[in-house]
Amino acid sequence: MFIGGLLATLGWGWPFILYLVAWLLLAMQILFIPEPSAEHSKPASVQGENIAIEGAGKLKIVYFAAAFSMICFFTGVIIIPQHFHKMSIGAAETGYFLSFISLVAVFAAALMPRIVARIGEYSTLYAAFICYTCAHLLFSAASGIPLFVTGGVLMGCGFGLSVPLVNHMTVEQSHAQVRGRNLAYLSMAIFSGQFMSSFMEFIPGSSSVVFIGAGLIGVIVIIALMLFRRKHRGAIV
Repeated sequence: MFIGGLLATLGWGWPFILYLVAWLLLAMQILFIPEPSAEHSKPASVQGENIAIEGAGKLKIVYFAAAFSMICFFTGVIIIPQHFHKMSIGAAETGYFLSFISLVAVFAAALMPRIVARIGEYSTLYAAFICYTCAHLLFSAASGIPLFVTGGVLMGCGFGLSVPLVNHMTVEQSHAQVRGRNLAYLSMAIFSGQFMSSFMEFIPGSSSVVFIGAGLIGVIVIIALMLFRRKHRGAIV
């Protein structure tokens, strides 16, 4: 805070600190992250390409889950402030509530590896979208803060159990020679889902109807994941 105040006094302000942190992270990357070995920098072999092609089908469902996880999550982020405004809840309280959801997501992400070890990757994804569905249905029916808090816990769990997991699944199911490309595709799916969530606002009706729509999306994703898992039962966890 002292440094920030000093920089603000000098006319630099907080943007300068952000740029300074970026340069610091760049220096840490150069100093501490080793260069890839010559083995990994070679062009992909025929075997590597075959493995990449075999894994491409599995990753489509991972990208699908990533995109729709972001749709479910950011629909809440977009619609909750509008709903709270109608309930005469101030901007500060709305911000605290959204921060609370993010905090729950942090704890859920920390628990995710243990849950995956116990019930498997796809069952964890089911649980994540069940949390999303229940959260949005609670939001649609809520008339007071207690139900919103419960829904917020569920929505944070949905995010924490799904987004870190799809990142892990992409890494695990990608050959080393195409892992970077597949992670880039995953990023595209995540940001596409975040973008597409903005169109949920155009669903006709009140914010409660939008919440119900997001809940139905969660149900559709669960069904799609189950159908995919049944089709590839012998090849996936």
